[in-house]
Amino acid sequence: MASKRDWEPGLGAKLDARLAQVFRKCNDEEFCVMAHNNKSKASAPEYKDNGNPKYWEELLAQPEYANLKVNLSHFGGMDNKSGWREGIGGLMKRWPGVYADIGDFTEITCEKARASFFKELQAFFKKHESSPLLDRLMYGSDYFMDGLAPGYEAYAGNWIVSFQSHFAGNWRELAGGNAANYLGLRSGKQRTRLECFFKENGLSPRWLDLVGQAPRTP
Repeated sequence: MASKRDWEPGLGAKLDARLAQVFRKCNDEEFCVMAHNNKSKASAPEYKDNGNPKYWEELLAQPEYANLKVNLSHFGGMDNKSGWREGIGGLMKRWPGVYADIGDFTEITCEKARASFFKELQAFFKKHESSPLLDRLMYGSDYFMDGLAPGYEAYAGNWIVSFQSHFAGNWRELAGGNAANYLGLRSGKQRTRLECFFKENGLSPRWLDLVGQAPRTP
């Protein structure tokens, strides 16, 4: 959405109009949208709120975007200093295409931070028992950023072990099955496009079949 300060008059409105075209195309063709969703990496302080879930709610509430698949990457930050986690959960409950990932949560290597994150998630589920979060939250690495952090080699293993410890019945979905759904690798236009690409280029679709078989919640 338009920021309080535009680099030039009307720039925010122009960006909104162009993004609306992109989002309509993504909605109609089942393309996936990935957006930064943490109060960080902004060119000016007032832009840090641009990823706020309330703005995504404004977009998704419009009928032409009802089927949009959106990954709100970084899930509001591991420490949730943004305070956006509740809002993200609310979007997931209202729209089936809303997902989130835990990319660049390098604090997973810190036992205290790890315990705090999962304690918060457990509290969230006690408050929202019918939340679809476990079907929409995805493992993510943001591998370039992780590679800058000490102990990055253990990143994936730390997350998998933590998922197994706290959500034993859903860890496979969290580690990959939910991502297969988000990316459309099981069925739909995205799957069809990939199958056509493989066939036209004489390639084996074996890896696609394997990914498409990734665990899913019954």
